[in-house]
Amino acid sequence: TAREVKIRSIVSRLRENSELRAYQVDSIAAVIEATRTPRIVCGDFNDTPVSYVYRRMAAGLDDAFSDCGSGYSYTYRGFFNMLRIDFVLTSPEFRAVVYEVPEVTFSDHLPVVVRLKRTPRK
Repeated sequence: TAREVKIRSIVSRLRENSELRAYQVDSIAAVIEATRTPRIVCGDFNDTPVSYVYRRMAAGLDDAFSDCGSGYSYTYRGFFNMLRIDFVLTSPEFRAVVYEVPEVTFSDHLPVVVRLKRTPRK
């Protein structure tokens, strides 16, 4: 039998200005940290995995690419196809089992396709 799962949605467009984006991320991260239900955080962070924005958003969460991606991956066509700036992060109640970035031409960003498996709460 299927069990009902509550999902909380937070939608925000992160600013291009890095200082404003950091301020936004601090606010969003505070809500994510205060949420006790399972979490999936995904989107265009406009920053790389070594940035403050990524580290702040990913605190306490798992990166789907780190979980099951392989090799080198990029999600943004600009800058010589070198930047992974779109992410799927999950709380420990989920585990990424598939991570794909299909080559498409309709955007400067590539879609990130992740299949998640629900794991028992620890």
